[in-house]
Amino acid sequence: MSKIILTEKQYQKLLNKIEEEVDLTNYEAPFSSEDFVNWVNSEFDTEILNIAKSKIEERINFINTMIGIGTRTEIKGFRR
Repeated sequence: MSKIILTEKQYQKLLNKIEEEVDLTNYEAPFSSEDFVNWVNSEFDTEILNIAKSKIEERINFINTMIGIGTRTEIKGFRR
């Protein structure tokens, strides 16, 4: 495995980028859902479609897991 060596300036720039808060309240995607559906309908490469499918399923599983964690109720009788 190779190591990446950063200068102090590059390291500070990377830290600043990581620490920036991103306001997503007014975020607008660069494409619409209609554009996405048109892309899927015009795509004939099964590998690309399978990659998109796996990423969508991965995101759905993540969201369902977060919903399950957020809505579970703790049974206090079984706590140690």
